[in-house]
Amino acid sequence: MKMTWDHSKENDTRQLVILLPGIWDKPAEFKTHGFIEIARKNDIEHDFLSVDANIAYLVRGNFSQRFMEDVIIPARKKGYQSFWLIGISLGGYNALSYYLDQPETIEGVVLLSPYVGVNKEEDFLHQIRQFIDSENLSSVSERVPYTNWERLAAFKKRSSLKNIYLAYGRQDGFASRYSEFERLLPSENIHAIDGNHDWRTWSRLWEELLQMGMIKPLQSATTQTP
Repeated sequence: MKMTWDHSKENDTRQLVILLPGIWDKPAEFKTHGFIEIARKNDIEHDFLSVDANIAYLVRGNFSQRFMEDVIIPARKKGYQSFWLIGISLGGYNALSYYLDQPETIEGVVLLSPYVGVNKEEDFLHQIRQFIDSENLSSVSERVPYTNWERLAAFKKRSSLKNIYLAYGRQDGFASRYSEFERLLPSENIHAIDGNHDWRTWSRLWEELLQMGMIKPLQSATTQTP
């Protein structure tokens, strides 16, 4: 996985924020669109790592495994002990999927206008799998969930969802599909503003979340040993 680092001289707590972009975006766009600057302005002095989680990992059904091997384990070896995932669009889908697979390794997740999956007939991921990996499509489809609703509901029965945050623009094409999030997540963990599925909206959401203290654990997360 391709990665872009942004180190802070003030980060002595070994906390790392991992940023996952959408399907057509590059890791550097988080910095281009002000995410790092906004964080520093709001006294978030963590190191940031932007990761290009190529859609091929999702198509092959091995995203969580590769993310652990390529990102989390090497970061631990560098001394990082606390991790947050910030995912946009398909990056939000990946972030939530990984958190549900490996919750003990992650402090929490922030989902900005996340892709949530739809039925197979309408799912663009299903169409991509047919194009990329038609020979193995049936076996891959069994391994890759189209939505995370059932997993999220099952997770809620055994653990808290207080460290999962959702933020989106009301005019976003995915907004109408977030009713299950609204049913499962604490109401204070959901934030919506006027906006579309674009970087302008995501940058505003990021700043407002920081100002509201909605992701306060980024500033005060305690060291954990996964």
